Amino acid sequence: MTPQRLLFPLLGALSAAVLATSTGPVLAQPPSDCGVPGKPPCPLQHWMRVNAAAPLAKRELEGLARAFSAIEQQNPNPKGWGNWGRIARDGEKAAREGSLSAARQQCGRCHRAYRRAYLLQYRARDVE
Repeated sequence: MTPQRLLFPLLGALSAAVLATSTGPVLAQPPSDCGVPGKPPCPLQHWMRVNAAAPLAKRELEGLARAFSAIEQQNPNPKGWGNWGRIARDGEKAAREGSLSAARQQCGRCHRAYRRAYLLQYRARDVE
């Protein structure tokens, strides 16, 4: 089963929880053409598929650890989203220690905390 098939069903259920737990203002922006059926993925969505979901699906912990390290640098709102870096570091540590389940928990933790707000505010933001 692909990581996308595992994550997509959770998106709807997590949306309300993420919105309730996200910090900072959620700004309304016009919808983006990326990330919807028939359109290319959004920049971070594509990056995550290639650099995080692929090693996760293949159980390649070193690649997953590198992804978590890079994810820490992708925080678009460091002052408002202070736990982003901690979650990424915890995920990197879990991957380096060989715990796929603990690393995967950090994926969910970040998605619950920031995914909805990220999609609303930064959907088309380029990945650095």
